[in-house]
Amino acid sequence: MGPLCAGRRTALRTARRRPPLDGPRRTDLPRLAARRRRAPRHPGRPGLPPHHALPAGAPAGPPGTAHDRRPARRRLADPHRPGHRAAGRRPRRRRRAGRPGTPRRPRPGPARPARHPVDQGLHPRGGRPRPAPRRRGLLRRRRRGTAPPRRARRAAPRGGGLRRPLPRPRPVPRRRPAGRPGRPHVRRHPHPPRHRPRDDAGDRPVLNTDTAPGPGTSGDALRERIAAELLAARERTAALTGCVEEPDLVAQHSPLMSPLVWDLAHIGNQEELWLLRNVGGRDPLHPEIDPLYDAFEHPRAERPSLPLLPPAEARAYTHEVRGRVLDLLETTALDGTGLLRGGFAFGMIAQHEQQHDETMLITHQLRHGPPVLADPPPAPAPGDAAALPAEVLIPAGDFTMGAAGEPWALDNERPAHLVHVPAFFLDTVPVTNGAYQRFIADGGYDDPRWWTAEGWQHRQRAGLTAPLFWSRDGATWLRRRFGTTEPVPADEPVVHVSWYEADAYARWAGRRLPTEAEWEKAARHDPATGRTRRYPWGDADPTPAHANLGQRHLRPAPAGSYPAGASAYGARQLMGDVWEWTGSDFTPYPGFRAWPYREYSEVFFGSDHKVLRGGSFAVAPVVGRATFRNWDYPVRRQIFAGFRTARDAEPRPGRTAAGAA
Repeated sequence: MGPLCAGRRTALRTARRRPPLDGPRRTDLPRLAARRRRAPRHPGRPGLPPHHALPAGAPAGPPGTAHDRRPARRRLADPHRPGHRAAGRRPRRRRRAGRPGTPRRPRPGPARPARHPVDQGLHPRGGRPRPAPRRRGLLRRRRRGTAPPRRARRAAPRGGGLRRPLPRPRPVPRRRPAGRPGRPHVRRHPHPPRHRPRDDAGDRPVLNTDTAPGPGTSGDALRERIAAELLAARERTAALTGCVEEPDLVAQHSPLMSPLVWDLAHIGNQEELWLLRNVGGRDPLHPEIDPLYDAFEHPRAERPSLPLLPPAEARAYTHEVRGRVLDLLETTALDGTGLLRGGFAFGMIAQHEQQHDETMLITHQLRHGPPVLADPPPAPAPGDAAALPAEVLIPAGDFTMGAAGEPWALDNERPAHLVHVPAFFLDTVPVTNGAYQRFIADGGYDDPRWWTAEGWQHRQRAGLTAPLFWSRDGATWLRRRFGTTEPVPADEPVVHVSWYEADAYARWAGRRLPTEAEWEKAARHDPATGRTRRYPWGDADPTPAHANLGQRHLRPAPAGSYPAGASAYGARQLMGDVWEWTGSDFTPYPGFRAWPYREYSEVFFGSDHKVLRGGSFAVAPVVGRATFRNWDYPVRRQIFAGFRTARDAEPRPGRTAAGAA
């Protein structure tokens, strides 16, 4: 996967290394001008610093366009050219005809004030100049042939400079629910992406103005971390969209997924809306495209029919937004309240792009065609993997569940609260392909005893006989993985199974899926100290020795890998490799408050969605928190989801071994 970086990681340090300049002396101006003429120029983009790279496939444009963020300048007057007056010299007024020798009386009123820089041709918000004032007599001199010839002007596109005018989409009518005037109705779709809503003005997200929970960290270290996460996300985005040709970018490879080009422009649109408009207070670059990339306006199945930006324009738009965001990051205080506390808004956008990178990787898995992604295989299982116990005991007791002290944690992870969990046993590693093949061989897909009523109906209606992308060649099970057909490795965790399939396997094995609280206690609780860790291994950020994260390997690692990432109870691979289905519905924590907008989590609460925990190999470390809560419909199989099973340590009244809390 060839990374395409939207800017060097030294972009922020470059500005800080510049010495303060109080203004050059008059004698230094010729030397500075000569130095500027000798300065190296960016290839294809003259006059720009080299740390803002041009996206692949996008041609260079004139100043003020999406490929050149220089503000257009006013032309200075040249005293040596006919028709131009010297700067600062007042033009002579012409006498009126018919009254020779009559002196002109001065006009009454105060003296004319000095012109403000805004009145000298620069737009008050920068970027686009005002038209130059009309000079007296210029049209008359042109008729006589004494004025300079007209210059050919190339008009720069407005507000970011996309190469063609964007069609204004037809507005989508919204119904207002009875009893709730003034708020737009949010339509529920089979799989709506986690996207911001729109208020009645359609221009800004609906914000909760309460202070952002959780402490923040200010200073250069936080800016460097934010810049690193933003640039890492953009490298992955560019790699996923740059490895295929334009037909694959604009095509819809499954009704469950968006075209890749929609995800690309949606990433830039969200970044512009939250950071440039809300944090920076900037005017919209292209408000006419907002409805196209609002996930609540259009379900995924409809998006290929929308007038989307072509790939080159989508890249130019996201590149323009990212350059302005990096400039905003340099000057924004990150120790305030609300969206700026601890850099929350920037961290939320970094997580949003990383989540769409996982979504685009799923699209690549659903795509049919030759393989375009290459990845090194994970390391073999360590030597002690075969000797690991089948399950670990989690004693009964209280623990603190939820996020506390995580400035970038999302609203559904809060608030931290005390939970009592009875004793239970949990699988040491996720269920493997080999174990799942035994379930298939034993007729697990043909016996309704192991399925819930809804699950059995779905199995029959969808014709499920094995995990998604599996096929049988005689006695050998094969799988298709990113365009390559290969034998199913028996020691890897099973992936691409629905919640119904995971629940049926657990019932067949005489066990159940763990609850969300059980999973988090096994991952975070430290029985030696009684405290709750940030990650299973401790409080240190994830590294390649701890977990399979960040799309380094496009497959799960063998079961029992990453002993350095084991929890205090001995369970392994709780983070990374595969998302793990739990037996819990997606419900709010006690004391939940929607922030910064209710449509991220609140509209999805209920029994329709099941919770997944732990992340997968496709998840970036910035998202791979032990408190992060994913959710989806129980029928979903295209996601990188697996599971592990649990059982009660002691029989509980009114609960069977296959039940789920």
